[in-house]
Amino acid sequence: MANQITGVREHRVSIKKMNNRWKSVDARDSSKTVVKARVGEKVVWDAEGSDLYFQFMDETLFGMYTTSIKRGDSLTLTVDSRAKKAHIPTPFFV
Repeated sequence: MANQITGVREHRVSIKKMNNRWKSVDARDSSKTVVKARVGEKVVWDAEGSDLYFQFMDETLFGMYTTSIKRGDSLTLTVDSRAKKAHIPTPFFV
């Protein structure tokens, strides 16, 4: 969905406990677990119920290897122009 102010497409992801397991899901459709974002688009993670620590496998994806957010907060990162075109899993730790 594009941000109405900036016009940049945003992908909102909720990280929450579902059926006693922590999952990363589309905020609008919890059956979707894969985010497909392109260069310049934003990915927004919402931490529901716990602090989160992220470890990106490729620094070029968002310009960093690690970051964290507190429970109830959101993290917004833009896909960097140096990002490689590939499926890159994003591990998170609760």
